[in-house]
Amino acid sequence: MKKEPKLHIGSGSIIGAGSIIESGRIGKNVRIGAGVVIGKMVQIEDHVVIGPSCLIQDQVHIAANAKIDGGLVISQGAQIPENKHLKTSV
Repeated sequence: MKKEPKLHIGSGSIIGAGSIIESGRIGKNVRIGAGVVIGKMVQIEDHVVIGPSCLIQDQVHIAANAKIDGGLVISQGAQIPENKHLKTSV
């Protein structure tokens, strides 16, 4: 029998309505906007903010205090450094 992937969500984290998280680790005090889709084995460290309607693909690592604006797609295996702010282009 196949084991299901696990999901850990740290204290104080808020996940918006309609968001889907397959598996991984969400740190403490993370804010995830509405309608975000997060793939498998994603690691999100403490105090990260992810805007609404983002797609975070499998095996992504987002370091502490990073901010991702709404509507962005983060490709599989990406490494987002600490304190990085990924902005949408205007």
